[in-house]
Amino acid sequence: MQPLVIAAALAWAGCFKLFARTAPLAAAQSGLSRLVGQARVVLAYRVLGAVELALAAALLVAPMPASLASAVLFTGFLGYLAFTRVAAPEASCGCASARPSPIGWRHFAYTGGLLIVALVWWVATPWPILVAEGVGLAMITPELDRFWLLPLRRLRARLTHPLRDAHTDEVPLLATVQQLQRSEAYRGVGAHLRSDVVDSWDEGEWRLLRYTIHIGQNAANAIFAVPLLTDEPDRVRLAIVE
Repeated sequence: MQPLVIAAALAWAGCFKLFARTAPLAAAQSGLSRLVGQARVVLAYRVLGAVELALAAALLVAPMPASLASAVLFTGFLGYLAFTRVAAPEASCGCASARPSPIGWRHFAYTGGLLIVALVWWVATPWPILVAEGVGLAMITPELDRFWLLPLRRLRARLTHPLRDAHTDEVPLLATVQQLQRSEAYRGVGAHLRSDVVDSWDEGEWRLLRYTIHIGQNAANAIFAVPLLTDEPDRVRLAIVE
């Protein structure tokens, strides 16, 4: 059953290279352009995908020769990774995703793991070990992070966020200011205001905000009364106090 692991990996990578809409972008970002040039990189990328799909199919029909051919291919992939790491360290792997992913230890570990599986295909492998191999390879490759690693990180952030248990009935001042700025009372005198919120206080169902306003040459206080617990900018009222 070992060839199934290799076939799944090759089929996944080959299908992306041949059929994904973002495949040309992945090809352009990869180190393959350093080997064949930008003009031929997409064609070379498609050809490589076809080879991977052909090997995936051959593994289901003739496991022994196809596994040996896969071992040769994975050895070539390791050489490609080493070349890209040295010649274009900013380039992505482009193995099965257009997501920027500079060559790192995980790419080498994933390809090396597939090479080892290809070389020991004749070993009778129980299903639990086969499943463990597939899961391990899937966790190593950066191409699959968006399916398992990012959701786990988001879950961890939600569970460990320092403010997750924080509850308050206090209405933020910013919310009141935003409601005020949508009112006709504010728009009518906005050009004459000469300060941000100078002071604020709550009185019952209202929050009062004080601004500095200039009318002609005279400075005064503009006191806005804004609904505290409802979003009703039409109810905002204004008083100007010398």
